[in-house]
Amino acid sequence: MDGFKSNPVKEFRDFGRMIQTWKVEIKNSFIMSKGRRISNGPIESTNSKIKTIIKVSNGIRDFRRLRGKIMYSINKDTPLKNENIKKYIDITK
Repeated sequence: MDGFKSNPVKEFRDFGRMIQTWKVEIKNSFIMSKGRRISNGPIESTNSKIKTIIKVSNGIRDFRRLRGKIMYSINKDTPLKNENIKKYIDITK
């Protein structure tokens, strides 16, 4: 890093400063858990799906119905176990 920061070329000095500034964050991006790098990609995907559902569901006034539609769309593969939950996820109305 010192070689970059003391280099006569401005772009290399800028690169050296950037590496020094973001050193901790860069190191954290390589942390492994269960053989995989930790990423916020899956939650960003879920947030994107929710935003798309809200855009497409323009006009739904009942929050419970919108919530049910979101929960069903995100958790299609998860079986419903509780009968009380099933009545809130009825999106056929």
